[in-house]
Amino acid sequence: MPSNNKSQLTALAGVCRRLATARQRVAELEAERDALIGQLRELGVPGAFLAEQTGLSAGRVTQIAQANDGAGPVRKRRATK
Repeated sequence: MPSNNKSQLTALAGVCRRLATARQRVAELEAERDALIGQLRELGVPGAFLAEQTGLSAGRVTQIAQANDGAGPVRKRRATK
């Protein structure tokens, strides 16, 4: 491998490490957000309000709240003909 690429490869490795760290931090923050959404829904805060505050869809807020209370996502039954 030509040595003139060494500085760019070093920079790439550094960027990849920073990305891995950032992804881990995002996962931690999303878990914290999800726990708070679950707690707030249990306290009666409307899902539509939480959706507005978080920038998530109301459906996603419902999924998060259900996952945090152990109920899991709601699945609608398909209509039979």
